[in-house]
Amino acid sequence: MHGHSDHGEAWLHRREERVPSSLASSSRTSTSAAAVSTTVPRPFTFTTALRATGRAKFDTLMHQKQEEMARVREEARKQAEEEMARVVREMRRRAVPKAHEVPEWYKEMPKKGQGMG
Repeated sequence: MHGHSDHGEAWLHRREERVPSSLASSSRTSTSAAAVSTTVPRPFTFTTALRATGRAKFDTLMHQKQEEMARVREEARKQAEEEMARVVREMRRRAVPKAHEVPEWYKEMPKKGQGMG
């Protein structure tokens, strides 16, 4: 039981330490009115205002990034278009015109220079 009483005394001792410190702080403020500081008002900012400025910066950066991506896409499209035009020109240059054989049913038609009768 003696150990139990020591434990109780330690708890009581801790409690006694806490009580005077809180009482001392309250008695200090009531007795020394000259030492009381006044509250200085400071401007405050809402979290929404901070978030709005951050969002505006983010939106600006995203807009710049989207414009850059659009410019790159347009440049790639123009290059692909120019390459396709170059390929078509090369194919046309290399193409050999071939005459098609006259079909059987057309062979017996009268020639343009000849009359019909």
